[in-house]
Amino acid sequence: MRNAMQTNNEILYENDLLQRISDGTAAETGSRFFRAVVKNLSQALGTCGAWITEYLVEARRLRAPAFWLGSDFVEHYKYDIAGTPCEASLKNKSFLHIPENVVELFPEDPDLAEFGAVSYMSFPLGSL
Repeated sequence: MRNAMQTNNEILYENDLLQRISDGTAAETGSRFFRAVVKNLSQALGTCGAWITEYLVEARRLRAPAFWLGSDFVEHYKYDIAGTPCEASLKNKSFLHIPENVVELFPEDPDLAEFGAVSYMSFPLGSL
């Protein structure tokens, strides 16, 4: 059972993360909003990258209107989902978190190694 101090610390941390993301995106609209979300999400969570994608069902590809990687945006990025963790998340229509060894677990995904990925997290939104 968690003690009250752990729970309070977790709530404070989550509130701080949400506040940082909100502060970084509040003034943006349209495509700039998505760019602000991924940049601020990555920085708030301390990750190397973050992206928002649209699933192109017929092509079985993702298109990223906003992709932050390292210290800059990746422009015009499209991603075939076959053999990737994205495919697993979309297929199951569920949150997916792989905390380590994502390159080894998905060797058919050429971009993971190229990007230096260690972990992966996905949350599909909308109907599939």
